[in-house]
Amino acid sequence: MTQNTQHVPGNSKTLDLGEYHEAGLYLVFPDASRLTLTPSVIAQVSRAYWADPSKITPQTKASAEFQLCEHCPVRKLPAGNDGSHMCHAMQPLLPFIDKVDQYMSFDRVLAIYKADDQDVLYVSETTMQIALQYIAIVCLTQYCEYGGLYLKYFKDVVPIMEVDKIASRIYLNIYWLHDGDLDRIKKAIDTFTRYIAISSECLVHRMNMICKNDAFAHAFANTHVVTQFFAMNMEQVLSSYFEEGTRARTCL
Repeated sequence: MTQNTQHVPGNSKTLDLGEYHEAGLYLVFPDASRLTLTPSVIAQVSRAYWADPSKITPQTKASAEFQLCEHCPVRKLPAGNDGSHMCHAMQPLLPFIDKVDQYMSFDRVLAIYKADDQDVLYVSETTMQIALQYIAIVCLTQYCEYGGLYLKYFKDVVPIMEVDKIASRIYLNIYWLHDGDLDRIKKAIDTFTRYIAISSECLVHRMNMICKNDAFAHAFANTHVVTQFFAMNMEQVLSSYFEEGTRARTCL
């Protein structure tokens, strides 16, 4: 019989597993309040937020700080009715700032993540900046007009992992997608890291402008840190990654 509840080791909380049937991220805060960040909720809340002029004014939408990145293909298209070309990657962020901005990047949160094609729940008591890597990846790969090209690089990435584990998974995906051809892999990584650098830095700057605390900004900074691992000897990084798995098995 499948269990409907699960105790969290080292924590007094008990999870009702039936509450987490939709893919996405769920955050449970120390005061027992929750934040659901599934694709359907993000899309619904974002549409309502951006359609409400009391939430974000035309002047804000048109401000230079929130315009498109230099590599965005939408720059070639006509601007909106208000003359703006506001960055689409901002859409899933602003609606959740009131809640997220109550916390610092180092504050603890219980993160529950469910992948699209799995019944497994990944549960971690972690920091806000690690937990919010999920929304950073969503912004950069599903809302950014250019970032959709790199969605495939994040296949099977568990976004509440530490950045070195995410870097290893992304590298393996790039390696597989380019048939182990080191020249193609290097070109792909160079292009990918340049995109992440530009987009992440822009979003960190914007978050620093509008947030009181640093949780969102540090989550985007983490995605930039991921790319720094590619400048290292990835063979050595992967060797360490798999050695950890070997040690874990021998301890069972």
